[in-house]
Amino acid sequence: MTKFSKRTKRTIILCAVFALIAAAIIASVLIYAHVTAEKDIITRENLSKILEDAPQALGEKYVNLTLPDSISLGGVDKLQKVSIKWLHLMTEEEAADTVMDLCATVNKDPITKSDLTINRPELDGKTSYAVRYYPKEGDYESPDDPNAFFCMVVDGYNFELTNYYWLQKVCGFGKYEKWYSADSSGLADVVYKVDGQDYSAQQALEYANTVVEKYKDYYKEFEVVPQYIIASKNDFNEEYSYAVRYAFKYGGVEISDTGSYEPMNDRDYVYQDADLTVRVASPDKLMTIFSRMEGFDVSAEDITEDLVTLSSALSHTSKTLAENFMQEISDIDIVYLGKQELIDYTYTANIEDENGNVIGTTEETVKIDGDDVIDFIPMWRFKVKEISSDMSMPAYICIYVDMQTGEMIMLNDRTGVYISEKDIEEAKQQNVDIYANVMRVN
Repeated sequence: MTKFSKRTKRTIILCAVFALIAAAIIASVLIYAHVTAEKDIITRENLSKILEDAPQALGEKYVNLTLPDSISLGGVDKLQKVSIKWLHLMTEEEAADTVMDLCATVNKDPITKSDLTINRPELDGKTSYAVRYYPKEGDYESPDDPNAFFCMVVDGYNFELTNYYWLQKVCGFGKYEKWYSADSSGLADVVYKVDGQDYSAQQALEYANTVVEKYKDYYKEFEVVPQYIIASKNDFNEEYSYAVRYAFKYGGVEISDTGSYEPMNDRDYVYQDADLTVRVASPDKLMTIFSRMEGFDVSAEDITEDLVTLSSALSHTSKTLAENFMQEISDIDIVYLGKQELIDYTYTANIEDENGNVIGTTEETVKIDGDDVIDFIPMWRFKVKEISSDMSMPAYICIYVDMQTGEMIMLNDRTGVYISEKDIEEAKQQNVDIYANVMRVN
């Protein structure tokens, strides 16, 4: 057995210690590098570079992502944070005047304030309002009667005009059967029987454009652009009507019409949608115009910092979702998506016994709008799967990646359900299938 001197033993021990320290340092460096690599997957460039390099991203490899053959990102000169104030934009008196003005565009008889119905619900100490005009029962007799229009303005941020005759006696809400892109070259050949006449999708689009032009002053800074023409089977007969859907744009960038409107009390924020629809149930006659974006007070702030590149957004999406299922991306574009903060609101609710008698009270907490401002922020939008239904068409499951933060969400356009990266991480820890909810179609 070999014997070592105390000096040699000390040297060996020191070497071993140094070796352990070195190993620890190397391990730390490797771990740090790995963590850094995990976190530092978001790369940023200036907007012009992003647009120039975007087509090249389609040639890269991503786990469980299939991509379109090409993309077009034309018309984007700059990106901004667009903020809109959407609650109580008008006083109640102004809203009443607006309803009377709108009615004057379609009704032959003058409307006075005494003809209006005003509701004033209260929530969290704030009084809301809805101003409506209901046409009289005798106005439903003829499809040519211009007095059959219902009109509504709620809180000064949306309006609706609907012809009651067509809605209640002819068309109903209808069942969407097929949609066509507004920029399609074959719309003149798409013909359905509408109120006894052959009426093409092209004719419906051209007429709807005249309606939108008539009310353009209500949209202020926003450009209104036709997106889809939808053929809808009538509820009360075998004929059809058309629904023409429009997108809003700000500075040439589309505002997404997708929203997370399903109540979710565990959320800190929701995503607001924005769109305009014109329905035509008889050739060149208005049945409905409904919109959510007019009347807004708008402010915009230029984004000067570098933004998330397409390849980085795709890589981040791949990394986050790769272990779950294949994402077949059919379309890629840049849109503004409206994000609104929510806050907790606690109220007192009655406790009743089985006979309906109040036997006590309890406090319940729900999420409500945090303020009256919605920030529309630039997002990469990846359309993954069409999930249209007879009442929601076209509808998609989309992946959005925030071009400023890199945060990813997956949103179901049909149900309004969305999941965030935080949801995905929590689901992993709890071994829960979070994707079934966002992928459901009913």
